[in-house]
Amino acid sequence: MRRIRAQISENDSAKRFSTTLGVDMYMGNAKFTGRNTVEVNGKTLTFNKACIATGGRPNIPNLDGIDTVPYHTSDNIFNLTTQPKSIVVIGSGPIGAELGQAFQRLGTKVTFVCRGPKFLPREDRDAASLLTE
Repeated sequence: MRRIRAQISENDSAKRFSTTLGVDMYMGNAKFTGRNTVEVNGKTLTFNKACIATGGRPNIPNLDGIDTVPYHTSDNIFNLTTQPKSIVVIGSGPIGAELGQAFQRLGTKVTFVCRGPKFLPREDRDAASLLTE
């Protein structure tokens, strides 16, 4: 898994977007200061259109006992050095689905725990149904 991630990480790198694709990237704290301006780390930038790509962080659910057991998140699950025989994925959104699919394809038995009755609740129903099958 690490080898595969290392091979594809170049495609998602800031360097690729800035040097190869010509995208101006600014990393840091930002705030909109006007209709066509944003301030990033003290520097004012002007734009016609802006793309906000903030990323995400795992949400640790408020479950009784979770602080007493070891668990992984999408930030560190792929640092495992041995393949688990089975895992439970709490969450049925895109990141949970991607994580579960990766492990299932490697041969791990995957069980999803969902908050509501639908897998991928905010996604296209036809696509979600296909993945549910």
